[in-house]
Parts: sequence; structure tokens; C-alpha cells
Amino acid sequence: MGCIFGELVARNVVFPGRSELDQIDKIYNLLGVPNAETWPGYSAMPHSRLFNWKGSHESRLQQYFSEPQMTLLDEHGIELLKGLLCMDPTKRLDAKSALKHSYFDKNSK
Repeated sequence: MGCIFGELVARNVVFPGRSELDQIDKIYNLLGVPNAETWPGYSAMPHSRLFNWKGSHESRLQQYFSEPQMTLLDEHGIELLKGLLCMDPTKRLDAKSALKHSYFDKNSK
């Protein structure tokens, strides 16, 4: 859901990977490389230690979707997108929670 929502807003592919590794690199470049703080238990996942991802642990999502050409998202939209694209599956918004998000509240616009 998060990728589709992001692509509708960006009017472009958000993670245009050419291979599995390139795809992961694109995701980590925008959302930050996972660590124990952003995704508890990530390092215990199979194969997580096979790759030494270089880059920041900080998300650039808000910066990317706040650029001038991205005028469709207000702060509520950015928060919804963050929730939908959260890498930690235990913290990611599900469809029911997303529909209750303040982005869809008529009074928030």
C-alpha cells in the first residue's frame, strides 16, 4: 500500500530497482538502513549479516516527499506514508489503521 500511495503522490516509481539487491539499496537509501532501534530483531533475521549496507540509518522520506513538486501531501500525508512504509512489520500500518488515519479526516485539510 505504501509504495502505491507514494507512487501516486510522486507520479513516479519510488523504488525503481533493477534487481533484488538494487531494490533493497533503493529502499534503504530512502528509508534508512535498518538497525536495532528502527527494526528490533532485524540483525537476527536470516541473511541480514551477509550484506554490509553502507548509508545512513536516517530516513529521507519526509525530505523526498516535501520537495516542491510533491504538493499533494501535507504533514498528515507524510505521517501516513511513514506508517505505510515502516520497515518494522510490527509497527507498520495495516489497511484498517491506515483508513482511520488523520490524513483521511475531512477536518485535517
